[in-house]
Amino acid sequence: MSAIDRRGWSNKELVRERDKGGVRRLWRLLLGMTISVGPAAGFLVNQNECLQIRYQVGRLEGRRDDLAEQERLLRLDVSRLESLADVEAWASRRRDLVKRGAATTVVVELAPTAPTDLVAGHPPVPAGTDAR
Repeated sequence: MSAIDRRGWSNKELVRERDKGGVRRLWRLLLGMTISVGPAAGFLVNQNECLQIRYQVGRLEGRRDDLAEQERLLRLDVSRLESLADVEAWASRRRDLVKRGAATTVVVELAPTAPTDLVAGHPPVPAGTDAR
């Protein structure tokens, strides 16, 4: 009895045959997985873009609110600066102007600026002055 018969095997070169059916099943499985995962991946990409846009909109809304608050504060400052009492106080403090009494009223008349008031190309005469 030879050694091969005792062992039940021999060191012969193996010939591997491709399992064409198994390869086809593997490719079908991969294709099916790709097809099933594709829409989910597209959905995730779309959700990511929507989320980024929401964050951007939130930042812009915050910026708009900040600008609205700044505008409100500036309007308050302008209205305070334009108030007649503050202007008069500033003028009397900074420019040493004489403070008039509450009963004093000053009326300033403006000369009419219609073209009929022009005489031979001369500028209009201020109201209350003699035109000679």
